[in-house]
Amino acid sequence: MKNWKLGEKEFLLILQEKMGNSGFGWRDDCIERQIAPDLSLVYSIDSTRRWLSHNRQDDARAFGRWTASIIASDVIACGVIPKGLALDVGIEMFKDEEELLSFFDGVLEVCTQYKMTYEGGNLNKTSFVCGVAWGTQVPDRVIHRDGARDGSVLIATAPIGLGWAIELFHSMSVFRRTFVPPELLYWVEHYKDTSVINLEAFRKVWELDVIDCGMDLTDGIIEFGYEIYDRTGLGVVFSPSDPHPFVEFVASQLKIAPVDVMFEPGYDTPLSHGWCILKDHMAAVLDILKKYNVPFTVLGEVTGEVSGVYRKTDAGLSVLPRYWDDKFKSGTSCELWAENILGSLLPDT
Repeated sequence: MKNWKLGEKEFLLILQEKMGNSGFGWRDDCIERQIAPDLSLVYSIDSTRRWLSHNRQDDARAFGRWTASIIASDVIACGVIPKGLALDVGIEMFKDEEELLSFFDGVLEVCTQYKMTYEGGNLNKTSFVCGVAWGTQVPDRVIHRDGARDGSVLIATAPIGLGWAIELFHSMSVFRRTFVPPELLYWVEHYKDTSVINLEAFRKVWELDVIDCGMDLTDGIIEFGYEIYDRTGLGVVFSPSDPHPFVEFVASQLKIAPVDVMFEPGYDTPLSHGWCILKDHMAAVLDILKKYNVPFTVLGEVTGEVSGVYRKTDAGLSVLPRYWDDKFKSGTSCELWAENILGSLLPDT
C-alpha cells in the first residue's frame, strides 16, 4: 500500500461509478436486498486480525467472541437482529488445533447470546478472519446512513473514547510510571471482556421507529458526522456529553482536553452504534437505554445553520477534519489522531 493515494471511501465512490449504482448502498453498513414485498435480506462482510493484546484474557476464546461480535455489528447497526454467521478463518493466527477450537468456542458463545446460527465457512493459511453476517427485516425498518433531519440529536451507544484511552494508556511510555486508581484500572483490565450489545434494549428502541439514520462507529464519531453532512448537506456540531472517568484520567495525564480523546480515530469496539433522533423522541430512547443499563454518549446535533462538521469550543465552532482510522492511509492511528485532533504530535508518538 506504499503507493496508495486514496482513502477507502474515495476509492469506493470511484468503484461504484465504475461498476454502476446497484442501489444497494455502497457506503452503508450492509447491503439490503428486498426478497419479498415485506421482507429484506440484510448482509455484510468484514474482517479482523487477532489483536487483543490489551485484553485481560488474551486467548483464542476471547478473540472468537470479539470476531463474531465485530462481524455481526454492521447488521445490528442497520436495525436488524443477526440470524446467521459464516467465517473464513486464517489458521496462521493459531498455534495448534486446540487453540483454533477454543476460538470457535468464543464464536459460538456470541452466536448463542444473539440466537444466531454459525453456518460454517472456510479455513485458509493467512492471518486474517473474514466473515459474513446476515439478518432479515421489514424494508421500511432497515436503518441506513441517510435520513438525518435538521434539529436531530446524535447519540452513541457506548462511552465514547474509552477504548482509545485504554489504547493510549498501553502504548505510551508516560503511563508506565503512572499510578492508576483501582476503580479506573478495572476498565483497563475488563474493557474487552464483553463484546456483545444488549439486543433486547436495541430491539425496544428499534420498535419506537424513531431512528432517522444510524451506523456502526468502529471508525469513530467524526465519520458519522461526515456521513450525515455528505448525504444531506446539513451541518453537524459535536459537543459530547460527560466523558468516561478513564477518558478524563488519560486526558489529564497527557494535558489535553477529554473531548480530544473522544474524537478518536475509530477503535475496535462492536458495542458502539451511532443514532440520529429527533429531540422529541430522545427521552423515550434514553429511558430504554437506562432501563437496560446500556451506556450512551450524547454527541451533538444536526443543524441547517452551518455547513460542515464542527466541534463546539469555548471560542466557538472549530472545523473537524475528514479523519478516521482509514485502513488505506499511511501513518499509525496515534500519529493520525495527534496530527488531526491535537494539531501536533505527542512526545510518545
